[in-house]
Amino acid sequence: MNLSVELNQNLQHSGANPWVRTTLDARHLLPHYDDQLVFVARFLVDTVTGHTRGIPFYERPTLGRETTLRGFGQSRFIDDTALLLNFDERIPIKQLKAFDYLIDLEVAPFLDVGRVMSGFSTRDVQNLQVNPGIGLRILARPHVVGRLDVAYGRDGPNLFVGLDYPF
Repeated sequence: MNLSVELNQNLQHSGANPWVRTTLDARHLLPHYDDQLVFVARFLVDTVTGHTRGIPFYERPTLGRETTLRGFGQSRFIDDTALLLNFDERIPIKQLKAFDYLIDLEVAPFLDVGRVMSGFSTRDVQNLQVNPGIGLRILARPHVVGRLDVAYGRDGPNLFVGLDYPF
């Protein structure tokens, strides 16, 4: 679990109003089925408070990209508060040996659920984006994880390729 609080104040302009960014990022890995499968859950809340009119758009909480809502491109949703849940099931399907390295192949069905909003209210939380998808992982333990994630959002399918786990 990671909790951070950041105070932002422009010291060069005396009329600038301060604002605070607070982020809670909690992750839990749950091995099961004789430790052969791993269920991963993530909860993220990212919010800015204070004089929010002066906050640049690039400092606001965002959702959309390979580590948040994988059904959308980077920074697709921007507002004062982001709420996110990720669920991932990592299932090994094959193990190979190449050049004295063990290479593991995993399939990872996932579900990303999130929303950006101007504050916390039950009305806002009811209209969540839900992005199901499937990932393919190639692991050269202990150093490299290559991945391909295909997710579906309301704009259609989206594909991400990268190194390391998404979260």
